[in-house]
Amino acid sequence: MKHRIRFAAQSIAFCLSLLLLFSCGQNVTTEDTTDIAVTTTAPITEVQTTETEPMTESVTEPITETETETEAVTEAPEPAYPTVIDENGTDALTGIAPAADGTYIDPLTGTAVAKEEAERRPVAIMLNNINVALPQQNIGSADILYECQVEGYLTRLMGVYNDYEDLKAIGSVRSSREYYIDFAANHDAIYVHAGGSEEAYRNLKSRKTHNIDAVNDYNVSGYFYRDPNRLGRMGYEHTLVIDGDKINGAIAAKKYRTTYSSSFTNPLQFIGEGQQINLVNGTKAKQLTVKFGAHTTQFVYSASKNLYMRWQNNEKHIDGITGEQLGFENVVVLFCPYTLTKDDYNHIEVATTGKGKGYYLTGGKKVDIHWSKSSGDAQVKLYYASGKALTLTPGKTNIEIVGYESATSIIEE
Repeated sequence: MKHRIRFAAQSIAFCLSLLLLFSCGQNVTTEDTTDIAVTTTAPITEVQTTETEPMTESVTEPITETETETEAVTEAPEPAYPTVIDENGTDALTGIAPAADGTYIDPLTGTAVAKEEAERRPVAIMLNNINVALPQQNIGSADILYECQVEGYLTRLMGVYNDYEDLKAIGSVRSSREYYIDFAANHDAIYVHAGGSEEAYRNLKSRKTHNIDAVNDYNVSGYFYRDPNRLGRMGYEHTLVIDGDKINGAIAAKKYRTTYSSSFTNPLQFIGEGQQINLVNGTKAKQLTVKFGAHTTQFVYSASKNLYMRWQNNEKHIDGITGEQLGFENVVVLFCPYTLTKDDYNHIEVATTGKGKGYYLTGGKKVDIHWSKSSGDAQVKLYYASGKALTLTPGKTNIEIVGYESATSIIEE
């Protein structure tokens, strides 16, 4: 009898061990993280002081809800973050705990970072934005993105980066216009470009702007290179890139200051990290469209992401490295009058100094704002219509420089 009991117990134990072994035999997969290979070429010697680009037609029809995100068919749930700001209220920051001792804030995004990042001087990189040069590489890593018109009624972008050291193949890098020097000065940024207009070069020299030029500065032109992946599918002039390591090499070669100036005043003021501004006096803003002649930029609010997703000419604006659509917590529109110079290259002048109006969009709402800038090298000041300093939701910001208000349109729903 004892033998039969022992045998039965052993049989049960054997079956249980087989069952346990079978249930644990699961497969494990890993994500492919292969980097894109790049090569370094000889220094660039061609001159790119002026350029013209072809006119293209664009579509200005509204982007529908189904085109922007399929998950938004049903009403999005209430956001988990608190809404704490009344843009015209008294003591608007009441209830937000002060930053803990030893906490440092990134001036570009309002998010907590290490002390080194908070003090690091950013770089502002000129980026190509014509259709044949898309998609740009690592544009989604920019903390701030400027867009302004250039000749041919097209636009050029300028990305402002803090944490750029580990980025590969940022670009394609294009030439300077003098008003972009003013935009870079808003953030005390080192200006990265490939050539420029004659007026831009006069400004760079007279203002002693800290800049890294791929074309006419042979001390640093060797830090730029032609990306082999772009060489195989687009024109040579759209292949110039630079990476974070080479940016640091160029900064060291030029012996530029690597921390913010003692006179720097940050133009972007943020509420506490994890907070969301509630523009209680604003109007709903589901979609913003900005018309730049032959080019149209659209921002469509995603309630589920709490971001304004960026479109260009009714196509998603995609980062060529990550494959992701660009999205921003904040969209700022500044109306700065344009003037045609009527020179041989159809260059324009942009009134970046003085005073003007604009819009601020966040959280699906829009309010009117004002701006002022005393000089090209001064930081721009942003404030609500009430005169109170503009306060932003922490995160990324897209700044559109628009010639006149009628070039914009808002869809509330």
